[in-house]
Amino acid sequence: MRSLSAKTAQHLFEAMYVHHPHAAFVADRKGNIVAVNDAFKTLFGYSKAESIGLKASDLVANSGWRFPDTGPPSSGQQKSKKFKIEKKLRRKYGQCFLGELNGTVIFDDQNNLEATITIIFDVSIIKKIQNAVQEQDKFITAIYNNAAQAISSTDEDGRFIEINPAFMTMFGYTREEVLKLTYLDITHPAYHQKSKEKAAALLRNEIDAYRLEKKYLRKDGSTFWGDVSVTGTQKPNGKVLSVGIIVDISERKKAEAALRLHHDELENRVKKRTAELAASHKKLINEIAYRARVQEGLKESEHRLRTIFETTTVSVFIKDRNLKYTMANPCMANLFDKSPDELVGLTDKDLYTEDESRHLRQVDNRVLAGETIEEVHSRMINGSLITFSDNRTPMRDASGNIIGVCGISRDITERHNTNSVRDSTDYEFQSAAMHDTLVQARTVARTNTIVLLTGESGVGKDHLARYIHMQSPYSAGPYFSINCGAIPSELAESELFGHERGAFSGASRKKRGIFELAEGGTVLMNEIGELPLLLQVKLLTFFDTFAFTRVGGEKKIAVNARILAATNRNLGSEVASGRFRKDLFYRLNIMPIEVPPLRERIEDIPVIARKITTQLAKEFQLPYEPKIRASTLKELIRYPWPGNVRELKNAIERAIILSRGQKLNFDFLTRECADASVDARAIAFPPVPSLPEVVLELKHQFVRHALAQTSGVKSEAAELLGISRFALLRLLKGLPPDVTKPHAK
Repeated sequence: MRSLSAKTAQHLFEAMYVHHPHAAFVADRKGNIVAVNDAFKTLFGYSKAESIGLKASDLVANSGWRFPDTGPPSSGQQKSKKFKIEKKLRRKYGQCFLGELNGTVIFDDQNNLEATITIIFDVSIIKKIQNAVQEQDKFITAIYNNAAQAISSTDEDGRFIEINPAFMTMFGYTREEVLKLTYLDITHPAYHQKSKEKAAALLRNEIDAYRLEKKYLRKDGSTFWGDVSVTGTQKPNGKVLSVGIIVDISERKKAEAALRLHHDELENRVKKRTAELAASHKKLINEIAYRARVQEGLKESEHRLRTIFETTTVSVFIKDRNLKYTMANPCMANLFDKSPDELVGLTDKDLYTEDESRHLRQVDNRVLAGETIEEVHSRMINGSLITFSDNRTPMRDASGNIIGVCGISRDITERHNTNSVRDSTDYEFQSAAMHDTLVQARTVARTNTIVLLTGESGVGKDHLARYIHMQSPYSAGPYFSINCGAIPSELAESELFGHERGAFSGASRKKRGIFELAEGGTVLMNEIGELPLLLQVKLLTFFDTFAFTRVGGEKKIAVNARILAATNRNLGSEVASGRFRKDLFYRLNIMPIEVPPLRERIEDIPVIARKITTQLAKEFQLPYEPKIRASTLKELIRYPWPGNVRELKNAIERAIILSRGQKLNFDFLTRECADASVDARAIAFPPVPSLPEVVLELKHQFVRHALAQTSGVKSEAAELLGISRFALLRLLKGLPPDVTKPHAK
């Protein structure tokens, strides 16, 4: 068998197809392309050198395709066979299109396949237009058949050639009966002349359409008023067809005065529908151009979004369902001294500490479950603690399925540090009472249990709550303290749980409540005993599920926050009096911690006073740090401080304002100290358990006060009590070691 030479193929190809307007190629018996024309290179994007050597099957999107097996020609036939098929073809760079392949298979003298010459038409656009035209025809047919108005078509002689079902219903004729009539057969004789004039003008192309109100005749002889709109349509042969739409206006004519306003609306509706039909074809022609403009607009939008993504000063990232980074902008990459591409494929475990990554994984899993979460969270990056305002929302595909997490992190470290709770809260307290309290606080801080802080007003419950926050896994998040007694009862629910826009009068925008703002952090509910009973019910439900709905909302919102509560009331008594719910009290009282009053830990006064003095000096921007003399400290220790630490702070602030110089003067406490030296004690009668024991207890209490006010100096304590030092030593023998040992002076 003889192969087709390249020269022969080239000559044959150039003679017939090289200047063909459509893509053409020649393939040998093995399906290898041996020649192409310029239109082929334009259509597929291959150069001539790239095209030669390709297999014809390489052009088809579906792998494994071969030319159709036409079989050899029968004897006496020409040495060629033709085929025509449509295939999905693929260009050089992967774009696919629908092509029509018109091929000629050439056989040699032995009826063996010699070569195949194929011309390819890009029919993608044609197919789209054909489909659109078919849809348009369906649309027009549906309108025609389902229209409430009678619609008919007539030829140049006025004979009906088509009607819709509404026409038959309106006139009482069958379709076969109508096709034997003209429009004059159904027109009242009084309107024949006017109808003829209008029809003649339409046929002469003097008018494009006309509208006429006239009387019509039904099959049964009855008449009715009809409003007919007629439009002329010229066929390719030059003949004009008339399309008429008839509306029964009998009722309007009967009560024309009452229905005159509705006439304009009906007329506009008919015109609008006529215009829609006329514009539908034009809309179809413009569809391709419109889509091209839309595509160009999408490219421009993508470019703008890409510019914002790469130049914004906030961190933007996307994670997949496995919580691996699939995209990160330069701002985020710069935090880790990496390029955006280097972050792709990493997880938070690769970037943050174990505790931080665990927290972020928990938040992301909630987002993958459908939540949108906003929180403030601090993370260690390259040795620096940075606080971020995070906003994470689900990424969804076109079907609404969640496919990942989209996050925006704004660096708010500078703003956060202004109101930070990260100052030292672990003072070196000297008292055993406060030491035991801090041990309890550190123990409970490692859990997420609700903690109830009790104690007198001003003892430092908020201070201890901050300490628990800083020792807990929630320390990287925000800290909020809300005074339940200072919130108006009508606004308390909105402050805690937030509200939706329009939930009540004055709610002009959506507001997030304290619990939602504290995502990932801690909330201290101070003076919780002041909450209204109705709000206590909702609060109890929230403590059980840590989920709520905003006021006026419907969507459940879940939060991950630590709850601390504080009160100076006896909640047990409040429950007994009916002012506090028993079930809520049991929910809060899981881990109560009582903060001792200042008078029971007077050893801590010097430490607390120094701390307060330093803080106030910074607050007042003093050029020096105020000092408290040792003798003044003794006065402060002797004072009973019924207002506890809050009163001590107020006294120091007053002393700074009144004192002239670095040394603080507390003369204003002289009278208060004198009054505080009087101690009252209630004693039952008869004495319980006995008079000698009550007297001994009073002596021990006097000794404790004396040692406390003299900083443990026994000689000064004996002098203060008016007894000898030996008498004091005898009394000390009955006291526990924690009173006598620290003061062996």
